[in-house]
Formats: sequence, structure tokens, C-alpha cells
Amino acid sequence: CRRRTTWCVFWSYLPRYRAIYRGRFAGFVDGSPMQKPPLDPDVADEAPTAPVLTGYDEKHLVTYLRLLHADKDGADWREVARLVLHLDPDREAGRAHRTWESHLARARWLTEHGYRHLLRGGSPK
Repeated sequence: CRRRTTWCVFWSYLPRYRAIYRGRFAGFVDGSPMQKPPLDPDVADEAPTAPVLTGYDEKHLVTYLRLLHADKDGADWREVARLVLHLDPDREAGRAHRTWESHLARARWLTEHGYRHLLRGGSPK
């Protein structure tokens, strides 16, 4: 399954990301440092749709991983919107669903295409 393969590639990259996050690795392939992403950043209403990795993507790597994990576990989108995206689906159901949908789509893009940009050194500065 192609998706499983790209998922495996993405997960195989994570030990290196964790090492960077913990400060054990100075940089990527070219040696340039990557900013440590916050663990629980605020999200925009729409995730980026650029064909390259953006600074927003780097900042939200943990959010994307949490969304993918919740999706894999079959979690209800309302619960995910509340816990991961900090949106109230009871008050703003349309906004919360669009935000969840766009960020989950971006997280999936990251597993299929965006991880290559991470391996090359992250987003263009």
C-alpha cells in the first residue's frame, strides 16, 4: 500500500526529528539549524496549501502528528478539534470542521510529499 509506505518513511524520519528537538543534532543535511516547534501552537483557520514546506508547517509538525494519530485511531473530529486545535465545535461547528479538515489534509500531504522537504533542510527561508 503506497500510503503505508509513505507513512513508514515519515515515521522513520521521526527519530532524527526527535534528536533535533532534544538538541542532540545541530542541523539537517546542510547543517543549518531548525527551530524547535512549539508543542501546542495556535492554529490558523486554514492550513497552507503551498507545494513546499512552509514555516507554518514546521511550527505545526507536532499538531500534524497529533491529527494523524487521532485519525488513525478513529477519533471523532469534534474531540480532535477541541483538544488539538483548541476550537469549540459546539459554538463554531463550520469553522472547527473546516480547520480540522484543512490541517488533516496538510498532515497527509506531509506524509506523502512534504517529508522530502524536511529531509532537505526544512522550509525555504
